[in-house]
Amino acid sequence: MEIIRNNKVYYKYEILNGKTIYLMPARPAHVNVVSNIHFIFNLYFRDNDMDCKAYPDGMTLYIDKNNKPVPDVMIICDKTKITDKVYEGVPEIVVEVLSDSTAKNDRTDKMNVYAKVGIKEYWLIDPEKKSVELYVLNDSKYELIDIYYENIDDVDEAEGIVLKDRFYTYTFKDFEIVLKDIFKL
Repeated sequence: MEIIRNNKVYYKYEILNGKTIYLMPARPAHVNVVSNIHFIFNLYFRDNDMDCKAYPDGMTLYIDKNNKPVPDVMIICDKTKITDKVYEGVPEIVVEVLSDSTAKNDRTDKMNVYAKVGIKEYWLIDPEKKSVELYVLNDSKYELIDIYYENIDDVDEAEGIVLKDRFYTYTFKDFEIVLKDIFKL
């Protein structure tokens, strides 16, 4: 469904802290990352006979009337809280893919809302830097566990960054994620 506001076309919106935020169509790099995350998780769940599922961009996470974000990817194991319109539970993991227009919001308002509802694991993925920031909920606030990079050329080793091209999720401890699979075209 298209929403036209101030002569711009938007394809979806979300509500954070009572404010409606209109979202532009995603760029191909963003769609690619979302699609890959969706595939990687659902393959893991199938291969391990788990009753969980990755839901890509498009499903609203209903927190309350003032907070209805639309995460890029939600990992859901309690499917009983999916209604015909929204998810009313707490996802195991939420993934947001950064873009110029959403990065500030993903790092502040969304992060705070997700922490408030109790989502244990939060990822911020930067398609340009080919990096994943992994946050874990600790005392109602997210703690950065690490930042993982696909390419050595994208970081300055003089800054003391240790490059890691794979990592394990906090929630599914035996599930290794390889960064090149996230950014594969």
